[in-house]
Amino acid sequence: MSAAECFTCVVVDDHEAVRAGTIARIAHVPWLRVVGEAATASDARHLLRDRAPDLALMDVRLPDGNGAQLARELADEGVPTKVVLYSGAATTYQAEQALDLGVAGFVLKDSTLGAVVDALHAACNGRRYIDPTIAADLIGPAGGRRLSPREHQIVARMADGGQNPTIAFELKISVETVKAHVSNILAKLEANGRTQAVATALREGIIG
Repeated sequence: MSAAECFTCVVVDDHEAVRAGTIARIAHVPWLRVVGEAATASDARHLLRDRAPDLALMDVRLPDGNGAQLARELADEGVPTKVVLYSGAATTYQAEQALDLGVAGFVLKDSTLGAVVDALHAACNGRRYIDPTIAADLIGPAGGRRLSPREHQIVARMADGGQNPTIAFELKISVETVKAHVSNILAKLEANGRTQAVATALREGIIG
């Protein structure tokens, strides 16, 4: 990213004080320009359709909808905005659901400004960002074998020879989401590749 590059961003949150505080936090980031704000899913829908900003920092829970569902809806319509969800509290299940719906990032509201900026920066560069607190729970302890329900589904399909596009189609998620889950599976099973991951999962009874 060159110094001259600037990405447009909107902030969506139903609490005015939180919204104003968030905008103030990111206003001084040199490569970001806040171009709008919204308090509801309905307003956000119109704003993103009309302006198609590069980024949206969006609350998960809105009075009239869910931020992750809205992100998927807009992506299906071809709106190019990359959505980073911004939540006061979240479970690993909520984060995993958001990933499945194709969001670009998931960050907690009590995170540092650096974490918020990192999430937005990752989205600009086509990478995903998960708040470190949530990511630690998703990955599990070092050497652990705990897989999430979605990871169980994916490794089972890997065992049947399924490749990422096929798995994505069957589970109705994006190929990028499948890739992210496969990377987590390899890390958790300490595997060097898909074949070794499947072998480990079968040997340890993770899949039948």
